[in-house]
Amino acid sequence: MTENNQTKFSSKSNFFFGFFAGLAIFSLIGFLSLSFAFKKANNQSTIGKENQETNQDNSQQEVSQGPKIISSIGTFGEVESEICKDGDKPIIRLFSSTTCPHCVWIKKTFDKVAKEYVGTGKIKAYHWELDQQDNTLTEEKETQIPDSEIKILTDFNPEGYVPVFIFGCKYFRIGTGYERENDLAKEEAEFKEIIDELLKS
Repeated sequence: MTENNQTKFSSKSNFFFGFFAGLAIFSLIGFLSLSFAFKKANNQSTIGKENQETNQDNSQQEVSQGPKIISSIGTFGEVESEICKDGDKPIIRLFSSTTCPHCVWIKKTFDKVAKEYVGTGKIKAYHWELDQQDNTLTEEKETQIPDSEIKILTDFNPEGYVPVFIFGCKYFRIGTGYERENDLAKEEAEFKEIIDELLKS
């Protein structure tokens, strides 16, 4: 083999060695990236499963972590907290959005129950549509949700997913409870059960 041929062979072997070494490094980086992504996705899936246990129907736009649940009534979790009141009236809240199909499904039922109890002077209620910045339970159109209400939302539902129900700062639920069954009567009965429980305190 001549010196010129040896140089060509050496150049080709260096090129192939560099090419395959680079390919191996690139493949290793890709493999590690995919492993990390799958591990992260698996962790998020586990979080979702834990939340599905607390939300029997998980009919919501997203899954979220909330405060520690110590007990439950139906599909509502109970937290260790003082009942939030306006004077002697417990405050119930729904945070929703006009673009959320689950919120649209439950809106009339929640508003009906809330107005019924507000009309008797037993509770104070808010139904905040986050995208409209409006409390649908009042005739006037609000243009901003008070910071104190946003704080309550984020305390119970840090990610702000909707719908979220917060009854007396004692019971809460993210998502609907009986949408899969299309059973608004069960929703109404459960709302009343929780409100009646708050009124006993």
